[in-house]
Amino acid sequence: MSAQSRRDVVHSVDPPAPTATAATAARIRGSRRWLLIVSPFLAIVLLLVLIAAASMEILSVVRAYVGGESLWSKAQKESVSDLERYVRTRSPADYDSFREALAIPLGDRQARLELEKPHPDLAIAAQGLLQSRTHPDDVPGVIKMFRYFRRVGYVDRVIGVWAQGDEYIAELERIGEEIHRQIQMQHADERSLQALLERARGIDARLRPLEDEFSYLLGEVSRKTKYILLSATLLLAATLILIGTLVSRRMVRRAEAFERALQLSEERFDLAVTGSNDGLWDWDLLTGEVYYSARFNELLGYTDAKLESTVQASVSLLHPDDKEPTIAAMRAHLEQGKPYDVEYRARTRSGAYRWFRARGRAVRNAAGKPVRMAGSITDTTDRKGSEEEIRRLNAELEQRVVQRTAELEAANRELEAFSYTVSHDLRTPLRAIDGFARIVLEECASQIPPKAQDHLDRVLKSVKLMGELVDNLLEFSRLGRRPLNKRTVDTSRLVRLCVEELQAEQKDRQVEIVIGDLPDCHGDPALLKQAFLNLLSNALKYTRAREHARVEVAGCTQGGEQRYFVRDNGVGFDMRYANKLFGVFQRLHPAEEYEGTGVGLAIVQRVVYRHGGHVWADAQIGKGATFYFTLPVAEPSQAAA
Repeated sequence: MSAQSRRDVVHSVDPPAPTATAATAARIRGSRRWLLIVSPFLAIVLLLVLIAAASMEILSVVRAYVGGESLWSKAQKESVSDLERYVRTRSPADYDSFREALAIPLGDRQARLELEKPHPDLAIAAQGLLQSRTHPDDVPGVIKMFRYFRRVGYVDRVIGVWAQGDEYIAELERIGEEIHRQIQMQHADERSLQALLERARGIDARLRPLEDEFSYLLGEVSRKTKYILLSATLLLAATLILIGTLVSRRMVRRAEAFERALQLSEERFDLAVTGSNDGLWDWDLLTGEVYYSARFNELLGYTDAKLESTVQASVSLLHPDDKEPTIAAMRAHLEQGKPYDVEYRARTRSGAYRWFRARGRAVRNAAGKPVRMAGSITDTTDRKGSEEEIRRLNAELEQRVVQRTAELEAANRELEAFSYTVSHDLRTPLRAIDGFARIVLEECASQIPPKAQDHLDRVLKSVKLMGELVDNLLEFSRLGRRPLNKRTVDTSRLVRLCVEELQAEQKDRQVEIVIGDLPDCHGDPALLKQAFLNLLSNALKYTRAREHARVEVAGCTQGGEQRYFVRDNGVGFDMRYANKLFGVFQRLHPAEEYEGTGVGLAIVQRVVYRHGGHVWADAQIGKGATFYFTLPVAEPSQAAA
């Protein structure tokens, strides 16, 4: 192996630093797997944190309600005591103490009444709670609990007791205001004041059981809350254990499945290496070591020996013309990720060169750098030989096509020459026969016996038929050479023109011609007119024996093609002979009954075939016949033309 070849190989093994795209993708896949594993646990932990936070907030609110009840009860009792002292001392300071103590339950009352509204003003409710000496940090929680749990079990009962206590507080406020009013009058009745004090003491006595019930219910709320929070925590903990178990079990199963799949893959690889017709190779780009399978060595003729485990060992066997493209393809795969799929010639141990197809793919590390490349080689010598044979046969076929085309053109020229001969040379004797026969009939009629005159009439008819036959034959031959002048054709108008030209055949007959829907088509107007003329002429001819003849022409667009038909109620024909209908000079009825040359339907078939359609017929003896033909629907670009 030359020094330049070795440098090429070394350069192909050491590509420039790859981009971070592959590494980024690997990190993303690893992050996704990690998130997939830890996300259930994170969700449970997050829920536990939320439950703990909610528990602390709820317990704090319950504590605030308990503290508020203590302040409420203490303030209510102090207000009664201050009111009694005010009656004894008549001191405004004692009345102010009464109002100050009563402000606490009145603040609670203000908050409750506002929160009971459908659309409460939270600022007013907060002001009332602050007036009742609720800690500012507890105010939002107290309001939330009241609004969200107002109709729930014990909370509803707590607020009901609260509402009853507020009624007594309102009455106590009115009693205090009445006492203050009487004292201010300077001539207060002592018995009246004592009666008002007794009412105040009675309110205090009635509030004690409500306060006890309020405290009891708050305790029940606290215990229920504790039970619910503990149950939720235990439930979530159990869920965490269950999910952790399931996830761990799933991960273990996946690991076991991966190990089984890896083992199966290794077994399959061993079978593939042993039984495959391809030679396998595996190149460690970091160490430079290459593994060549037994089949690889066998394909190169090394049955009783092995190639060296280096890349140079295989590169040195490449044909000189194929070495540079092969190394360039491998370098492009390693550096740019382009597919490595090449064909080259390699020298076998016998010294002969054989064709091989090599394919491979690189494995890259997290940084995107190729670290390993593996692939296979397939002996394609036989296929290359087959391809060469196919190219030779194609060239020979093309030569034959050129030759046959030339022969066909020569045949067409001969046919044109024959048509010219028929058109001119054959018509001359026919005209002579016709002319002399007519002269004999006109000038010697009195001298010719009737039987001879009949013979001359037959001669004239035969000459006429022969002329028509020549005309039809020439028209039929021209159809194959005449270029198509396709355009959009108004089929309905075309058929009506044909019917007008056939007026002579309808003379002295009861003929009903029905022209139905006829979609426009794309074709040669002159040729299509000839086809419709022949079909309509046939329909009129074979309905001659009908007292009331009926001919129908219609069409439709169906299945990507336009379909037309001409139907009559004439003599029909036997469908067993339908295959003869469109042949030249083929007739299904005696010439003595129905004149004709047997070329008309052949012309119809050729016109339709040249337009890319097909034609067929359906009939019953004595019930008429229907002739169908189709034309392809024009492409939008053709229709526009």
